[in-house]
Amino acid sequence: YAVHCLEKGMDIFALTRLLGHNALVTTEMYISVAMADCRTSYQRYHPLLGGRTATADISVEDVLLLLEALKRPRERLALRTLYAAALRESELVHLAFADLDLAGQRIFVRQGKGPKDRYTLIDAATLELLNQLPHAPGDLIFPRTREWVLRIVTSAAKKTGLDKKYPNLRISPHTLRHAYATHCYRNGMDLPILAKLLGHSEVRDTILYIHT
Repeated sequence: YAVHCLEKGMDIFALTRLLGHNALVTTEMYISVAMADCRTSYQRYHPLLGGRTATADISVEDVLLLLEALKRPRERLALRTLYAAALRESELVHLAFADLDLAGQRIFVRQGKGPKDRYTLIDAATLELLNQLPHAPGDLIFPRTREWVLRIVTSAAKKTGLDKKYPNLRISPHTLRHAYATHCYRNGMDLPILAKLLGHSEVRDTILYIHT
């Protein structure tokens, strides 16, 4: 009804009264659908249209379980680094020992999404574990593929039973970026700071990461 009336030119204030809406913003949501503003996102993300499944909203305790499930030190450290610095899997496998800044407790991320270079922060304990690995300065820390990163996260999810705890939801390397954003935000971090640490140009992109 709303869509057809709008398409025929009905005034939005009149439509708001006819629909019984108290706020104009409620009626404006009908306009968005009528003008297909939401269609691209709907087709991309809705499971029935072949979109990717939503990422799970995992807790801090879930993250710790994932870490404990991995027995190989380098695999455990890779997962810890993803969560500690909110890295994408592509950024993790291109991280070099030369990119570690122990004094500044930060790392240099080369060619992130975009591609854009950036600095991001990392806790001292994780940074020290990375630096303790045998290496030459120019070596990559995790000279593997993105598929390797996905495999270790998937393996940890199965070992801990988290894949069954969150049925129909993904637990992937990117889930840890969402967890980072959610946990930092819930602990009180300001959105503009969080956006910079994630490498987002727009705060609105960061808001989509947060489960709240």
